[in-house]
Amino acid sequence: QAVVICRCRDLLSFRLSYVKTLSLMHMRCCARWMSLECQDGGIYLVNTRNERFLAYPVASADAILLWLREYTRRLLEGIYGIGPIIPFMLERSKGISLFPLKGPERTHKVTRSVHIASSVIYMPEHSQGWTYSIRMRLLTPDEEGYMTPEARGFTRCQLTTRHWVIEKEDDTPQHVRGRGVIGIFPILTEGGWVLNRWSDPHRQYGRVEEKEVKGEFIYQSCTGSFPRGKEGSFRGDMNFVPNIESAPEGDEFQVEVKAFPMGYPKYLY
Repeated sequence: QAVVICRCRDLLSFRLSYVKTLSLMHMRCCARWMSLECQDGGIYLVNTRNERFLAYPVASADAILLWLREYTRRLLEGIYGIGPIIPFMLERSKGISLFPLKGPERTHKVTRSVHIASSVIYMPEHSQGWTYSIRMRLLTPDEEGYMTPEARGFTRCQLTTRHWVIEKEDDTPQHVRGRGVIGIFPILTEGGWVLNRWSDPHRQYGRVEEKEVKGEFIYQSCTGSFPRGKEGSFRGDMNFVPNIESAPEGDEFQVEVKAFPMGYPKYLY
């Protein structure tokens, strides 16, 4: 039987018998897992094709400690937080989300009290390159930039269309336009959003007559095919209508999705 013996010197080195690789974690929701190469100390992200990508820049005896220390720091400082991993499942998929809540990989913009936050995760194991998260909500009275319903001109608003601009390094920008986001047209209210047949016409959240969902609406997708080794950026805009699209109470208005970078991080989780 393979045995791993750890020396008590700050857990910086491992004495190994028979073991070559230790599996650290496996993400069931996607085709990736993390492993420790016991011979060189490297932390690797591994995909189903057994391709390996260094999760920490250098393979060394203390790599596992430094990698875990950085992960802990991100949790303690609120870079990673608790939330739904799969947006359609809401609270049923609650866990640690790796989409940054602060830092250079996250941007945000407020227009007429509509707050749009964007962040990205690099996926070296996937041909899509990056997965991004767009979070939207109406500000509440205690937040900076808040406008009263009278000042902004509505008590609630609904997303109608979107426009993305995906820029790849040394390439022509790609424009993507469409209605809603993945077939959903969220209705934003202060403190949450409305889930009903107008916001979710295809019942992707299940058969719900009407429900007020607390917190921000979260939309997640991928950037599309990206050449390995290339970096880029993502930006865009979204159109909202006061009240709901079938019964508008004012003119449609545009909200900016501030550009966020698609680069290669030092650490992979």
